[in-house]
Amino acid sequence: MVNADGSVSDLVVLKGLGLEADQEAVRIVSSMPNWVPGTVNGKPVSVKFVLPISFDAT
Repeated sequence: MVNADGSVSDLVVLKGLGLEADQEAVRIVSSMPNWVPGTVNGKPVSVKFVLPISFDAT
């Protein structure tokens, strides 16, 4: 969830690879700077967002 103030909350892994990879994905997204929130009629609102994350196995 991207909140109206741009903060990210309620992180959920929808399709995990394993405990360590899932925890790392959550850690990375949690440590990102604030996002740009959605807007309705020019006012910031909270929006649900799915962020695909790929792990390279090399």
